[in-house]
Amino acid sequence: MFPQLGTEMAKVKLSKEKKESEDFAKELVGRELKAANATNAKAFRGSGGSSKIRWYLSKEDSEHHQKVLRLKFEQKKRQFTTPQLEGAFETYLQDRYQSALDKDADRWMALMHLSDVIRHDPVAEGVRLSGGDFAAYELFFRCEPRTHICRARFMIAMRKIFGFQTAELDRVSDGAVVKLLERVYDVFDDQKIDKLDWRTWLVMYALLSKYEVMTRDHFVWGFSMYASHGSIDLETTQAVPFTAIRAMFHFYTDENMRGKLMEAVDIAFDEVVESSTELNIAVRQLMREGRVSQEVPIKLNHFKALLDTPSMALMFEPGRPFGSRDSDTWTLAIEEDYMHPTLLLSVKTDRRKLRNHKKMMEFIETSELRCKRFNMESWARYVIRRKRCRYLMAECIVRYHVENVSMAMNAWTRFAIADIRAITIQRCIRGWLGRTEAHFLWFLHHCATVLQKRYRMVIAV
Repeated sequence: MFPQLGTEMAKVKLSKEKKESEDFAKELVGRELKAANATNAKAFRGSGGSSKIRWYLSKEDSEHHQKVLRLKFEQKKRQFTTPQLEGAFETYLQDRYQSALDKDADRWMALMHLSDVIRHDPVAEGVRLSGGDFAAYELFFRCEPRTHICRARFMIAMRKIFGFQTAELDRVSDGAVVKLLERVYDVFDDQKIDKLDWRTWLVMYALLSKYEVMTRDHFVWGFSMYASHGSIDLETTQAVPFTAIRAMFHFYTDENMRGKLMEAVDIAFDEVVESSTELNIAVRQLMREGRVSQEVPIKLNHFKALLDTPSMALMFEPGRPFGSRDSDTWTLAIEEDYMHPTLLLSVKTDRRKLRNHKKMMEFIETSELRCKRFNMESWARYVIRRKRCRYLMAECIVRYHVENVSMAMNAWTRFAIADIRAITIQRCIRGWLGRTEAHFLWFLHHCATVLQKRYRMVIAV
């Protein structure tokens, strides 16, 4: 175990050497020294770890021991080749990456187990997350108003909120529930410093238990919880440091997509800062004080503007429907792309079960209406068929009568046509005879007239 540095001067010198040095050994020693100087060093000593942690009282002591450590490290380094060291470092990075994935999965698995226990408990299932004197947020705030809660207070809060038998005096405590709560606390207190951000924990539990609520509403509710003091205020005007809000997005996803999501959140935050004069002034003041811009307090309207920025608005668009025949939103785009796979699978399963239950209840409630509709449709089909049958029957009757009277009708038609023919022929013959006789008489009169004219002409001469 590397010694812990106790002076600020030693920390500054170590940080400066780490930035300026490019040597692999110095980088590794710097990381190990930083780990030894972390806040969990005392917890490590108290948990039975090595007690050989030295507190340096002067800068010279610290520098001397650092040189000794580096000399020992250089001697050990010469025993290995560069590829071996690089391979060991790559293995260390892979193990660290896998460890981060396992921690994220353990958190959600522990919460899922706790959520199942609460769902099967009639008393715990009826507990509200906020908005009541005995709701989860209000009781958590009474147990610990500050950001982090210790293990003992966490157990007390869970007993008061959900009624778990964790410290019963007149009867035996529920050992399975106590063991589960210990596991939940351990996976969230990964640094082993006996601190748990209970607001972030409550947001994560809300994501899992209130699966019918979409992610955007969860984030807005989480901001309102951070900005409230003792009683939830969904229209709060209080400001919250942006670093606290980033924790919701940090635990929302896994190690694979965390960097991409946090980058999108930071870009959206910069856009909101540029568009808000109030935030811009506050950020500049923080930078003049030597602090980072993400420590600036933001209000609920700023947070909603952050969620509505172009880089974030697309994430809250509908991602996937329940099916080709059911266009209702099943998941959002941010849930499909960034939500932790373990949480996403649980949320999608619960939402589909809830959707199927609602459809089933709607089917049962509309049974009488469907019976009436079926009867009306059946009666309408009967009326239409009856009218069709009547039409066919009438058509058959008419066709029967037509077939029976067709022979007589044909004979009568022939006789009628014969009379018409005779009358027409007679009329035509009489007309022809009349015209012929008239033409003959005209011809005789014409000839007589011509003869008289010639005769008179001869007599006159």
